[in-house]
Amino acid sequence: MMRNSLATQIAKKCKRLPVTIITATKALKYKSLSVWHNAYLELESQNLTMPEFFSKLSYNLLESEEIQQTFLIYACMGQDALISDLVRYCISLGLLQGIDTVREARYRVHKLGARLKDLSLLSESFSSRCFTMQSLIRDAALLIASKRCLYLQ
Repeated sequence: MMRNSLATQIAKKCKRLPVTIITATKALKYKSLSVWHNAYLELESQNLTMPEFFSKLSYNLLESEEIQQTFLIYACMGQDALISDLVRYCISLGLLQGIDTVREARYRVHKLGARLKDLSLLSESFSSRCFTMQSLIRDAALLIASKRCLYLQ
């Protein structure tokens, strides 16, 4: 199957849900044909909803453990949570490697958040001090977090 054909098949599986189409597109952008094939085969074989599948795919393709864990913490924090709270969680959980000051942590968290926004895993909020996540993506992320035993209370 060629990439265009794979893209068409994957888009059909998205069932016209814009959030899944965007998430799939951004997760697979610039990936090799074998990654596309693997994504399609997983999509065919797994019994997940489309948002769950594409959120899981996006999560698995994130560049580092740091951004994966940050994504899961974002999901656990709820709608329109404060970025300053996320900074505190990341510091207290020791997720940010090579960070010595709160200012550096804040910059790193903003950078990670920007990357997650680029991938459409986060959205702009009503305030620049907050972030938001689509409920379908949040539900899928919470499922991933529960399987990874990441509990944040």
